Amino acid sequence: MDRDADVESKGVHYLIPVPAFSMYLVARSHSVDLVDLDSSSILHTFETEPMQPRTLRHIPVSRAQQTGLASLTLAYINSETGDLVAHTYLADDESDIVYSYCPTESRNGHHRPWHAPRQITRHVENPGKWEALSSGSIVGVRRKRQPSANGDAVSKHAANGINEPWEAWVINHLENSGDFETRTLDCPPQEPVLGLGKHCLDQLMISQLGPMVKLGVMSVAVGVGNIIKLVSVGHEYFDKDRDRLGPVGDMRNLMVRRRKALASARRAAY
Repeated sequence: MDRDADVESKGVHYLIPVPAFSMYLVARSHSVDLVDLDSSSILHTFETEPMQPRTLRHIPVSRAQQTGLASLTLAYINSETGDLVAHTYLADDESDIVYSYCPTESRNGHHRPWHAPRQITRHVENPGKWEALSSGSIVGVRRKRQPSANGDAVSKHAANGINEPWEAWVINHLENSGDFETRTLDCPPQEPVLGLGKHCLDQLMISQLGPMVKLGVMSVAVGVGNIIKLVSVGHEYFDKDRDRLGPVGDMRNLMVRRRKALASARRAAY
């Protein structure tokens, strides 16, 4: 059987569209195929570490005045270690692109083979809940590891107690320095959390996080006990037009309703 035609072959556990570049990703246990949407041909196969099913996320990056893909980051959970693994694929020249596609022109002859000679791989232990943002960052919320008696971090296989604090983390600038930042969420009300102030956990006794969803291009909302926390990795500007907000508007309305219900319950108590 022709390999390009065998996209739906055994071992596939996840398909992710990349509509801006007319392609999609096919995840398997140890690899990811980059597939052309129109021809169903495999442009490139990325070798990966053992991948936990359905954990693959991607960040395609393009530059102004270009119609191609400047870089691509694939992130997933290693099924053996539990670490988050992020592979960033780049061209040799910063002005070059790894994949050329112009959606306004005919497909014939206007795309070229995948070309990404450089690869940067990073690992994050104990990632907790996390998401890849279209702004080019990966953000997560996790239990903060406490040092042991000998000063070493707690083993990744050790059981974490519910009294251990929560922290937010973010990786920025994946295409070069990969700056890693953490900030505790058990903090005074005025201390900012990765660019967003007044959103701290106030020592809540919770055993695990709820779902996490992306909001805008630089923020995530995560369920923490019976509340929703918003973590931003920069200055987020939400469109005021509800119809254009989509899930962002729905989430904001949800948070408003929860605040109103809490205020009503407090007034009733008094």
